[in-house]
Amino acid sequence: MLKAALTGILLIGVFLLIPYSGTCEDVSQKIKEGQDLHLKILARHISIDKFYREPFIHGSATSNPLCCIAVPLRDWESLSDGKKQALADYAASLVMKVKANPFKYTGINPNAPAAKLIRANVEKMTDNSWGIMAGNITPDGRDITSDKIVRSGK
Repeated sequence: MLKAALTGILLIGVFLLIPYSGTCEDVSQKIKEGQDLHLKILARHISIDKFYREPFIHGSATSNPLCCIAVPLRDWESLSDGKKQALADYAASLVMKVKANPFKYTGINPNAPAAKLIRANVEKMTDNSWGIMAGNITPDGRDITSDKIVRSGK
């Protein structure tokens, strides 16, 4: 009787854990897909600055900074909903990375007068403090203008 009860509890536990075992893998796979897609989009624009391969903090001097990635607007508009979601998953995954080293992703010197304010603002960022910035490519082909945030966690 006790053996049957323990077996039943074990089976229930296994069945409860099965849905979670695939979830983490699915999220990791979506993040990787988003990262690969982001780099592929940027690679199509051969003159684009390497700066865009990394996330950046938009609005670091405000009370609601966002960890962002940038893509050309035309490329964004041509993506399927699934690919847009993969980019969103990737952008969302970068929040903790930029929070850990905010000055690398703001381009601000850690000894600058504004550094204390920026650090305090970045520390307030949450898992929803991310965005995808889309804009036109500048005439020289090196930059993406910051026209609009096309998707965000906020």
